[in-house]
Amino acid sequence: MKRISILDYGAGNIFSIKNAVEKCGYKSILTSDFERILKSTHLIFPGVGSFDNCIQKLKDKKIYEKLKALENQKIWVLGICVGMQALFNYSEEGKKYKGLGIINGEVKKMKSDKKSGPRKVPFIGWKNVVLDERKKKMKIFSDTTPDDRFYFIHSYECVPKKKDNVIATVYYNKKNVCAVVKKNNIFGCQFHPEKSGEAGLNIIKNFIEYENMN
Repeated sequence: MKRISILDYGAGNIFSIKNAVEKCGYKSILTSDFERILKSTHLIFPGVGSFDNCIQKLKDKKIYEKLKALENQKIWVLGICVGMQALFNYSEEGKKYKGLGIINGEVKKMKSDKKSGPRKVPFIGWKNVVLDERKKKMKIFSDTTPDDRFYFIHSYECVPKKKDNVIATVYYNKKNVCAVVKKNNIFGCQFHPEKSGEAGLNIIKNFIEYENMN
């Protein structure tokens, strides 16, 4: 039985994600209660706004330290946008707080390319992602095609220290930018699957269909 939690900490578009989960045929709960989260099979960690604001709200909810242990729990996790960035050690955005440190790496300010015309920062728009050749068969990508486009809106990029954590990239400003990461039971995507039409719903559905680990 799937038990899906959406982390409700005041810094995410939680109702859009809840609606997306329902469109995939599943029910979910909104919660910041870590004991309820531990009873879940899947956790979606949304994020909108700045890195510092995200971490501050996690601290306000007294859940920041507890979330650091997610890697050791029998629960699948999907961080979205700033929710993905919070998984890293730290961010150049504000530098007031450290991240959760689940994925070793940093979040860096994207650099604009003045010669590229519309390719400015923030990066806003629909783009294809490029899947790592070794990981195209991952369940989360099982319905993704080369023509699928996903909605991005961000000014900072995730830079894992281990390249093996990167399972998909997006080409922007003449470079490959990390779009999806994975470490054990933890996924993160920089784009917004809940705003990315059918292609995004497929990502959410396939994430939810990862088998229970309990």
